[in-house]
Amino acid sequence: MLKTKKDKIRVAVYTRDYKLHGEMYLYENSRLSDILNADANREFIAITDVKIHSISDDKLLSKQPFIAINRREMVLVHPDSESVEALGTYLKSAQELIRKNMFDAAISECRKVVTIDPENAKAHYILGIALGKKHMLNEALQEFEEALRLSEKGSDVAHMALEMINQIKI
Repeated sequence: MLKTKKDKIRVAVYTRDYKLHGEMYLYENSRLSDILNADANREFIAITDVKIHSISDDKLLSKQPFIAINRREMVLVHPDSESVEALGTYLKSAQELIRKNMFDAAISECRKVVTIDPENAKAHYILGIALGKKHMLNEALQEFEEALRLSEKGSDVAHMALEMINQIKI
């Protein structure tokens, strides 16, 4: 059996009657939307370490180590607040790993952020730095361009991303 490396993300899943908090597994370097849109023939999506709450009064009804939820029953899915709060920790970790020349680990930390928040310009910028340090210049250029596209005009991230783009294109 071939095993595929997967990342996990804490999610909140809403149905008409329940709110579920748990962990959903994503293919490495994919986003939450990718797994939700992938393979329409797959009726069920696995969620682990699940807490099931009533939607009406938020009462905890059950804790389950694993459930498979029918994707047609899902009304809303988003990263759980734990995942969103972890973004800053992942970015700080990535920056520290770059300082220690641990570029693969830094890339992994940045990709966790991009999985949770694909619009995070700073994550794309730091990912570009880590890729550049590994001499993966085409990939780094793509990340810097994405950081520039996502960042506010005139921001520090936009300025630094543009500098890196210009250095790579020389």
